[in-house]
Amino acid sequence: MRLTRKQLEADVAFLLLRARAAGSMSLRNNRWTGLSSNALVEFAYGGVQSAMPSDRGDYAACVRTYVRLPAHRKTAAVRAALRKAREAYLANYPDERFPVDRQAKRAEREADRAAWLKRRKRA
Repeated sequence: MRLTRKQLEADVAFLLLRARAAGSMSLRNNRWTGLSSNALVEFAYGGVQSAMPSDRGDYAACVRTYVRLPAHRKTAAVRAALRKAREAYLANYPDERFPVDRQAKRAEREADRAAWLKRRKRA
C-alpha cells in the first residue's frame, strides 16, 4: 500500500495521540485504550489482532479507537476485526446483544441494588 503524504501525516497524528492516551491508566466511560483496542490498532497497521475485549467497556474502547482511526485505515478488514471483537465480548455477555436486553439487565441490577440498600437500612 503506497500512502500519500496526507495519509502518512494522519497516521503520525493518530499514533501520537494514541501514545499520549495510552501512557496513563483510565477507567472512565470515554476510555479508548487497552489491550483489545491496542490489538485493533495493531491489526489496522498490518499486524495481528492478538487480544479481544472481555466486556462492554473493552469493546467500547475498540469502537472509540476505530472512530479515531485515520480514514484510510478504516478498511473492510478492520471493520471485520471490530465485528470479531464484538462477537468475542458478546460470547461473555450474550444477554447484552440487543439494547432492550441491556436495558432489562440494567433495570434488574438497579432493582437488586435498591432492595439491598433497603435491607441494609433496616439492619
